[in-house]
Parts: sequence; C-alpha cells; structure tokens
Amino acid sequence: MIFLVTKEGFNRVEATRKVADIRGISTQAVLDKYCRQLDKRAYQVDELLTPAKLDKFKALLIGKYPHHKAIIEGTFSDISA
Repeated sequence: MIFLVTKEGFNRVEATRKVADIRGISTQAVLDKYCRQLDKRAYQVDELLTPAKLDKFKALLIGKYPHHKAIIEGTFSDISA
C-alpha cells in the first residue's frame, strides 16, 4: 500500500482497495489490519504517507517489526529512488 501511494500516485483509499483486490479480501479487512497493527487511525496513516513523514513511518515499522528491518529499509529505499 505504501508503494502504491508514494510511487504509483494512488491515494490511500485506492491503494487499500487495490491490495484487497489482489488478495481477494475486503477493503475493510485490509484497512482494519494496518490500522490495528500500527495502532493508528486512517487519517494518521494518511499523515505518515506524506513525504515529510515517511521517515517517521519507516521508524514506526522498524520499531514494530525489527525482524523485518531489511525488508522495510529496502522498501523505503525503493520509494526514495
């Protein structure tokens, strides 16, 4: 979803819908999952997706999922490229 928003020009709602379609699940299920796991409301996720807050988003993800640090850093590196 992050990549779709930052690199493909989708807004969060469109990106969430696309991820849900790819996974064959409801849009609400995707939204609920990332909001619950990040302990954020949708508008807070929108804020984290702004260019000025992407570093904060990356730090949040690494703090929450340190065992996936390399994947997270790689994803955010691709976003910055």
